[in-house]
Amino acid sequence: DDGTGLDLLRKAVAMGCEQPVILLTGHDSIEVDREALGAGASDYLSKNGLDITQLERAIRYSLRHAAMLSSVKKSQRQLELFMRNVPCAVCIRDEAGRSIFENERFQEHFEKAAPESIWGQVPSNEPRSFTDGECYWLVNSFPMEEDGRGKLQGLAALEITGRVKAEELLLKATSLLNGILKSLPVIVWSVDEEGTILEARGSGLEGVGLCGDQMLGRSLADFSTTSATEIAKAFKAGAA
Repeated sequence: DDGTGLDLLRKAVAMGCEQPVILLTGHDSIEVDREALGAGASDYLSKNGLDITQLERAIRYSLRHAAMLSSVKKSQRQLELFMRNVPCAVCIRDEAGRSIFENERFQEHFEKAAPESIWGQVPSNEPRSFTDGECYWLVNSFPMEEDGRGKLQGLAALEITGRVKAEELLLKATSLLNGILKSLPVIVWSVDEEGTILEARGSGLEGVGLCGDQMLGRSLADFSTTSATEIAKAFKAGAA
């Protein structure tokens, strides 16, 4: 219509056109050349003196460049998708300490909790545990390759709340069991399917003149035939 080639080019790019576009002009101009390339043109050619060899070369270059650019964009989209959906909090900052990327998990858990405090507590390449008051995290920071903005620093935090709480429950259960074994005259056995003693504990051992360490590796039947028989039945029932 009444628009220029630049207008058409901008409209095509705005519509998501990924095909390479070569802009032809009847009047060669450095300003228009720069404007065309800035608008997304693959090449800018003057029709004055243009021959088939130059045009073919420009088309081949534009197609090859477009294919490379499409591959790079695809890789960038895949990487961004991975970074946004990976099950850990991820942040990247530049040399000045400005954040240039944060996935949603990082924003959700650390954006309000002064991210700088996290960076300060985590030396490079040395994983450390960190808590934001509600969750426990295993955090690691790492240097990244230089780009046009200088050196970048990455940070990844993996939530370990479930593991930490499970360890706390195990410690409580172990402490409770140790208290029972110290106060009650009982013997606790740990054996394998063959009845070999793997562990023996409890204050009841002293009452019968036995020592847990001396019993390791021996058969439970040597000390209690009845217990060995019952344990064999239990293993058999479990296998069935």
